[in-house]
Amino acid sequence: MFLNKTVFKRLVKAAYNNGRLAVGDIYGGILIDGKIWRIWCAEGHMPNWAKAALVELIGEFPGVGQLLEYKKNEVPQILLSENEDLNLPAMYRRAVTPYTVTQVTYGEKYFKLRFLQDRKTKELAALSEELYSLIDFSNLEPKENRPAGPSTFDGDRFFWRNEQYVLVLCGMRTTDEKTLEVMSQLGKIVFEEDALWEFQS
Repeated sequence: MFLNKTVFKRLVKAAYNNGRLAVGDIYGGILIDGKIWRIWCAEGHMPNWAKAALVELIGEFPGVGQLLEYKKNEVPQILLSENEDLNLPAMYRRAVTPYTVTQVTYGEKYFKLRFLQDRKTKELAALSEELYSLIDFSNLEPKENRPAGPSTFDGDRFFWRNEQYVLVLCGMRTTDEKTLEVMSQLGKIVFEEDALWEFQS
């Protein structure tokens, strides 16, 4: 699974504590929904470490066709499972606009943005660096391919996918003039993924 174990556990726990964690056995796999990030695992492919992290918080997994929302110290709530926004495999097929993940980070010590670049228009989009750090290709399983992505269909949700998993990370919109100016200027550069850039805001 192309996810960083430590970051996964931290994000799941934060979502659980804030009442933003939903887990469901839907669309032929297990969906883990943290609202600003979502992961779909094909049936039978969730690694044991991820199962253990979830079971520690939610107990048993929902039954087939069920989607439950969890919050610390509260009874799980049943959610409507028929929701096209949660059908990540189908949504991925619509995400045909490819982006390049740049090595550009921008921000302060405790909050940074990671910039992505539209391969056609060269415009930049921003992700929370904390969210982007969820991706860790060193954790690919022996028979797991590196995922395709990122790609998007709306400029807000960015998809990575291989045969077993779909990951969605939500981008960040900003109205900060300084950040927008930096993004505008950097959009004039065609970035390669192996070029390392870091800026302080």
